[in-house]
Amino acid sequence: MAYEKKEKNNADSILGKLKKALTISDVDTDGVVELSGMEFFAHHGCLESERQEGNTFVVDVRFASTVDKAVESDNVADTLDYSQVYRIVSEVMAVPCNLIETVAGKIAKAVYTGFDNVIMVAVRVSKKNPPVNGACAWSRATVTCGVSDCEPGFMFF
Repeated sequence: MAYEKKEKNNADSILGKLKKALTISDVDTDGVVELSGMEFFAHHGCLESERQEGNTFVVDVRFASTVDKAVESDNVADTLDYSQVYRIVSEVMAVPCNLIETVAGKIAKAVYTGFDNVIMVAVRVSKKNPPVNGACAWSRATVTCGVSDCEPGFMFF
């Protein structure tokens, strides 16, 4: 019992020293940020009626990035500007494509290659009431970039 207490005190002492020695800037800091529920009226689809009439689409973007500077500075200039991600999504949504997989892929590639601090990105594009000859609330496609080493479940919203 005395040995266990001594081990615990020793471990507490080591942890205490580490806490004092480390500051946030000493640790690599990564974060996950999401922009979800971005709604657009667009003209994506394989059918002529989809291209002419348009439909409601919802886009969700999840990206992991290094946030070391932002954690320290609390300054938006040191992180990825969400408005720039939204701008990319908006621009891609404005150009009709046959497949929502294509739309999601274009957004994912643009976000992944457009920002130095993005480690991985997942994009989900959802089409409301797709034309499937039956009741269906949404069709969805999720495309990822840079996720070969990502945590399981990163791409799921």
